[in-house]
Amino acid sequence: WVTSGPNADYITLFVMTDRSQGHRGISAFIVDTSLPGFSPGKVEPKLGIRASHTSELI
Repeated sequence: WVTSGPNADYITLFVMTDRSQGHRGISAFIVDTSLPGFSPGKVEPKLGIRASHTSELI
């Protein structure tokens, strides 16, 4: 899930790329949401903070 997913031009993903390295195996990627293949999924309903949308990444 990503905060402001359906509204963001870019998102930052933190991904486990090498489990054997523990916390050092986490990589960060900046993704342009206008690229082919990216689409935000459904907006998740929330109980609390509703000022920003939270959605799936597909």
